Amino acid sequence: MSTLKPKSLHTFRNLLHTIAHFFHKTRVMLILRGHDSPKRGNYMPTKAKRPCIYPGCPELSDGRYCDKHQRKVNGDYNRFSRDDDSKRFYKSPAWRRLSALQLKREPLCAKCLKAGRVTPAAIADHYVPIRDGGERIDMANLRSLCRACHIRKHNANFRE
Repeated sequence: MSTLKPKSLHTFRNLLHTIAHFFHKTRVMLILRGHDSPKRGNYMPTKAKRPCIYPGCPELSDGRYCDKHQRKVNGDYNRFSRDDDSKRFYKSPAWRRLSALQLKREPLCAKCLKAGRVTPAAIADHYVPIRDGGERIDMANLRSLCRACHIRKHNANFRE
């Protein structure tokens, strides 16, 4: 068994460069094979998955529910918790156009920007909720929010 003894600092640097290149290339191959997720551009490990909290479901998920049951829970909310007038409004072509226009006009989350974070917006939200007298179809009453900020805002509103 022979040991690797570099003859000079230059050869040692070349050796380190070759080893680093090999590991980088291996890392890239693992990512391409689906062993890692390069979504956010960093290589931090993700949180361990937990079982879905839907009764009787053994699936593991990143959130509270697996994908299948998250859609079901969202559908149940829309079906049973929202009044018919709201359902009709949020499915109307006028709201869909206005919502898309708002997200094009402000593609980043307003609350995250205020906190110094850059997050893509996913939802057009009313500053003044419609149930509190806010205008439905008014660009001045809209802002763009990411899903997390929108959920936080609505959870805070329901606690009041």
